[in-house]
Amino acid sequence: MNEKIFEYINKGAFSFFLVCAAIALLSFAIPTSVKKDYAYIEFDGGYTALGYVSGIQYEMDASLKDDEGTVYASGAASVRSTLESFDAGSTVKDGIYLEFDNAYVYSGSVTTFTLTINSSKTYSDGNVAPGTWLALMDATEAEEKLNYRRKAESNLDYQAEPGGENPLAFVRNLFN
Repeated sequence: MNEKIFEYINKGAFSFFLVCAAIALLSFAIPTSVKKDYAYIEFDGGYTALGYVSGIQYEMDASLKDDEGTVYASGAASVRSTLESFDAGSTVKDGIYLEFDNAYVYSGSVTTFTLTINSSKTYSDGNVAPGTWLALMDATEAEEKLNYRRKAESNLDYQAEPGGENPLAFVRNLFN
């Protein structure tokens, strides 16, 4: 009878060892880190999923307007050509302002999102030379484009894809 008890104990211990070994081998087949390449962006109290980001672009948009609602030029290229068309020595009329609406445009697998980074207005007092605003446009663009990819990516929160985590990952962590 003692032999039967030892036989059952040995079979039980061996079975337990085989089950543990199988779990251990299975857990090592599971990747240790979850890919965190699914992007989210937080903005003005909102939060949206971009998905897998395929591109980030800097977009400069400028316009010349006045407070009565008249638009003299819209779009950076149009503003530039309007300012360049002024005669030498002339100034921008009092009350007209140069408005920027610059942004980062994120292209993602879920959505395309535009994050405004500069929406400033600079008014003319009647003594502003068009060259001053052209220089302001160039300086603003150069400053905002400098390392814009790194700045744009700093607004993103990368996480694992929703539902993409392996449910057996906790088993691997038991053995680490």
